[in-house]
Amino acid sequence: MTKIGVVGAWVIAAAAAAGLASALYRYLHLGSGVDHTPGALLVTASSALLAVAAVVLALAAGAAGWIRALLIVLVLLDVLGTGAAAWFLEGWFLLAMMLAALVAWVVVVGGQGGAPARPAHARGDAR
Repeated sequence: MTKIGVVGAWVIAAAAAAGLASALYRYLHLGSGVDHTPGALLVTASSALLAVAAVVLALAAGAAGWIRALLIVLVLLDVLGTGAAAWFLEGWFLLAMMLAALVAWVVVVGGQGGAPARPAHARGDAR
């Protein structure tokens, strides 16, 4: 994965973390209308799993191709599912974060070609 793909994965992780905070607030806040419901708990869990998967994707830039492909597909399914649930639960901030994650997912997929991202010391550029 190229550097832009790694950046895209970190953007997905950041969007998922912000979405997790929003979903957790809506789950715990008594006046949210969806407090302590199974749907809100499911969205909270899926946001947490998305954040973990995005971090693994960012850190596993040099992993085997099938592992990256599996993570990329799972991240897409999570983004789409969480976005649909956010729509149904009227969680507009969470939906916005999933749209940002979807754009970043496109960046990750576009950043699959080219030379893999490597640390500067591995390229011999370290000073």
